[in-house]
Amino acid sequence: MTTGSNIYIVYSRKDEDAQNPVGWVFSFHRFFKLLLGRLIGQKLTIHLVKDEELDMESMYTNHTILIPIVSPELLNSGIFNEEIKRFQEKAINKSSNHIDWNTRVFKVLKNRIEGHHLLDFLSGSLGYKFYHIDPDTNNQIKYVDFTGPGSEKTFWMRLYDLAYDVSKVVAQIDQTQDEIIRITQNLNQFSIFLAFTGEDVQPLRDAVRRELLRNGVKVYPESAYPNDIDSVIKYVKKDLEKCHMTIHMIGSDPANI
Repeated sequence: MTTGSNIYIVYSRKDEDAQNPVGWVFSFHRFFKLLLGRLIGQKLTIHLVKDEELDMESMYTNHTILIPIVSPELLNSGIFNEEIKRFQEKAINKSSNHIDWNTRVFKVLKNRIEGHHLLDFLSGSLGYKFYHIDPDTNNQIKYVDFTGPGSEKTFWMRLYDLAYDVSKVVAQIDQTQDEIIRITQNLNQFSIFLAFTGEDVQPLRDAVRRELLRNGVKVYPESAYPNDIDSVIKYVKKDLEKCHMTIHMIGSDPANI
């Protein structure tokens, strides 16, 4: 397995000093590397790079996975904009596996950010919110505590979700099984459509998804949907056709498509 040396956590140098051992980015990198290594069963080299160090000409392989720590500074970085689009181009033109390019990008969201064109471009990639919105005050609660009481239900639970999903993609990239066998396995696996939710029941959806995956159930959607309604309808219909049942959680937040 070689994917571990091709995983890049990307951050903006304007966000913070990632060499600071108590900084959020540094801690995220260290804990994520340990957790993913345990899930995969081997020690990994996961690169922590600034946006200005990105160079898909030298970094790109069919195993490359990107984990951008999304911030306004990163989204407005000209280099990041150019290199993420170069990653897409290379993944589409050079990939020798069946994995979509946006499945190899995992967005880490420290804060609520809306209305940026690059988020639209990355709308098909999964995002992991390291914060939640207090339903009573509408205030944003950031997951900045790694070891204190309750951190296992906030920071560590979200980090596990990310590491688990990355480990699945790592396995898919490294897998060389025959396409017919892969299709047969997918047909024989019980599948559930777990609908997206609003902010108020998002933690419950995450917990249900986590338990379903742990019990061998294939959960759809496997990635985020595009922002336009016509594409959403097409992808929802396609995913529903693969599922044995659906789960819809109803809360007070109507959510957004």
